[in-house]
Amino acid sequence: MKRIAVFAVAVAALLLGAGTAVAGHGDEVVVGPVDPPWVLANPSLGGECSFLPATGDAAKITMLTGIERSTTHTGTNGNGVTTIKNFTRATGTAVDQGGHVYNWLYKNQFSVSNTRDNLDVYSGIMVDSFTLDDPHGPLLLKNGFRAVITTDFASFFSSDPLNSFGDPIDFGTGAAHCDPL
Repeated sequence: MKRIAVFAVAVAALLLGAGTAVAGHGDEVVVGPVDPPWVLANPSLGGECSFLPATGDAAKITMLTGIERSTTHTGTNGNGVTTIKNFTRATGTAVDQGGHVYNWLYKNQFSVSNTRDNLDVYSGIMVDSFTLDDPHGPLLLKNGFRAVITTDFASFFSSDPLNSFGDPIDFGTGAAHCDPL
């Protein structure tokens, strides 16, 4: 649920202009640090990421740095239907318990529209992916999904997964597994 609530609040902030800079062609752009920092851990250490080893240095990974850029474009056609498109990309580094440094990449994009019959509810496709790799070692996490989402950007968010790979999230609750953002 936390992941879903964070998504809805972030998009609502984008739509309302909080912390945005307007780029060309009606796009709103937000650039900043990834906040709050995340931790991935094997379930044996109280985490949710079953793709991390149960023991050893890589059983728990903590974010060191992260910068995110999110671009949102909103447009309304002649029939009053509004489409919102967003692309978010974040990159950074993380460290395991043994001090090994990893690179990570997060990408999320969605396109949702309302209808003339229901201007407050938006529905469309979201694609989300998270990759964590160690350039000098064997650990590689690749997680993601493609889902139909429905939201009003204020009080509810639902997703119906079309496909997924790795172990990104719990689709019932929205809790992160191996996709912390």
